[in-house]
Amino acid sequence: MSDPKQVCFFDRMIKKHSLDWYWSHFDPPSGQEPSPVRGEITPFYARLSRRSVDSIIRLLPELRVLLTIRNPVDRCWSAAHLDLGHYGGRQLSRIHPSSFFRYFERQRVIRYTDYDRIIDNWSSGMGSDRLQVERFDDIQGDPVGLLERLFQHVGASSEWSPPLEQVQAVVRPEGADHQEVLIPDSVRWYLSSKWLEPTRRLNERLDGAVQVWVDSMAEVVGNPAASWRLQGALTRSIGRIPEASSFWVYDRFNEWSLRQAWKRLGF
Repeated sequence: MSDPKQVCFFDRMIKKHSLDWYWSHFDPPSGQEPSPVRGEITPFYARLSRRSVDSIIRLLPELRVLLTIRNPVDRCWSAAHLDLGHYGGRQLSRIHPSSFFRYFERQRVIRYTDYDRIIDNWSSGMGSDRLQVERFDDIQGDPVGLLERLFQHVGASSEWSPPLEQVQAVVRPEGADHQEVLIPDSVRWYLSSKWLEPTRRLNERLDGAVQVWVDSMAEVVGNPAASWRLQGALTRSIGRIPEASSFWVYDRFNEWSLRQAWKRLGF
């Protein structure tokens, strides 16, 4: 893997660094031969536009991609922990549900969760066989099977067996500021109602691989409180307008700056 594992070149660092700078992050330790399979990991590439993805594929014609997707409800709630709790310094237990509703309408949150768009962007230029989609659930539920599928996908040897008895000891614990706050019922309803239909479409696309997500969301959306419905309607119709407008400006400027960076590299 690259050092660090999140180089973030194609979404940020490309604007100020060269390709040589990027390649240097894959240099092997002194005296060793380069590994035949090398890679990096970052969630930020999930929100790249198709134009940027196509440029990456032209640069790396043998590229293979692993996309790990998570239940949209859990993914969005985890993002709220990070953005509002860790970075925002707020007590999640004191945040009103309407604030969570507005947060979940941020375009940045939506882009990370719109798996159909992500799959389309990454598979269109290189073929679906070079994009491997896996469930976050299997990191815990089927770690050996997940690794075997990954090895096969990238062309690595699958003879190595991971020392699972050591995994628990090396997994990074939650930070000191992590808040053990369960997702409120109103927030679970809002996220379930927002992502149920997209997840149904995704489930069809993945031949039933995320049926358990569909079932869990469908169970929640049936009979919401009237106050939840009212606040949800206000958020979808009015509450997201300021953020959506500002993101529209940011997104276009960011896309322009990425295009300039690719031109500088000759693409």
